[in-house]
Amino acid sequence: MFKNHLKIAWRSITKDKFFTFIKIGGFAIGIAACLLITLFIRDELSYDRHYKNTDKIYRVVLQGIMDGEIKKSVHFQLPFADALASDFPEILKAGKINTSELFNAGKRGMKLADDTQNNFEEGFVFANQQLFEILEIPLEQGNEKNALTQPQSLVISQTKAAKYFPNGNAVGQTIVLDNDSSKPYTITGVMKDFPKNSHLNFDFILPIEDTNMSWTNQNYFTYVLVDEKANIQELEKKMFSIMETYIIPAQLERG
Repeated sequence: MFKNHLKIAWRSITKDKFFTFIKIGGFAIGIAACLLITLFIRDELSYDRHYKNTDKIYRVVLQGIMDGEIKKSVHFQLPFADALASDFPEILKAGKINTSELFNAGKRGMKLADDTQNNFEEGFVFANQQLFEILEIPLEQGNEKNALTQPQSLVISQTKAAKYFPNGNAVGQTIVLDNDSSKPYTITGVMKDFPKNSHLNFDFILPIEDTNMSWTNQNYFTYVLVDEKANIQELEKKMFSIMETYIIPAQLERG
């Protein structure tokens, strides 16, 4: 019985080879497309799931309507994160990070204090200690609690630590950036490399040196750690008061 079914199926297939090719080819393409879509969705959903408090960490996004279109921005002022943490008890911590090359992030010249050869390295960012604590960036060397609390401190990835200090502890070593030996940096931590499925990926973290607490310059991404009992929708509505309390008065004063 089964053999008869096979024979009938084979005859049907060989009877019109072109039509059979189209059907089988279409079926194969459909299966391949489904697999690719599944893999893509799985990869997208895996991003940033490695953080311990991933369900309580949010990146702040400002959304508004301009010229009849919905516009979004993720760039905020230097004091913005501090205002969030002080004005809203639901926000346990607020961190900030600057990745712009216009403010010396990105690519910089780097060398050991006793070297003459300057190397160009990418992946420099500026961040505050709160961001370090929100993301709970694990350190292979150093103390997570004070890695970025002091000026001229520097946290590097384990890959870069292995490159520059293959035979010893990197913490406490001195680094010179952009040939400015008058302003050396001391390594205070060696962090584990970020996984590939992270939207944040950098090799060097410097403490924020910007002292311009203006509400008119928007240079920082802001991340918050929110209390697990917080109502996110209500918190979002309350956060708009930042505009009325700080940003709009600063804009009016500036003219």
